[in-house]
Amino acid sequence: LEKVLQARYEMTYVGDTKAPFDYIARKRDTQETVFIELKTLRRPEKGRHYIVYTENEKAFAERAESGKHEYWLYVVDLAEGEVRGYKNPLTSGKLKFFKEYTRNGRKFYVCDESGKPDHNERFSPS
Repeated sequence: LEKVLQARYEMTYVGDTKAPFDYIARKRDTQETVFIELKTLRRPEKGRHYIVYTENEKAFAERAESGKHEYWLYVVDLAEGEVRGYKNPLTSGKLKFFKEYTRNGRKFYVCDESGKPDHNERFSPS
């Protein structure tokens, strides 16, 4: 992800399991702060893609999208060698939540990519 996005952002990996996002980034052209969530595509069935958000991740995304900073979801599809980016995916309708479940006292939300990406880039998996 960092290789794909380094031309657009100065990226700082947060790496804290308690943080509801993966990266804080600064746009290279405007120096604006951006929050980035990284998800790897899960494929339970052939041809079906879905993404899982934790309750904290979803709540943070909702707050960020209604605030002054951009929020981006980047989906890494290793099988297709593609990174797809969605700016404010919850309010733009580019994610469609279709299922909730609870495991070990934690709530999870399952969604599909339902809109065209705002950023799409191919890469060679190594």
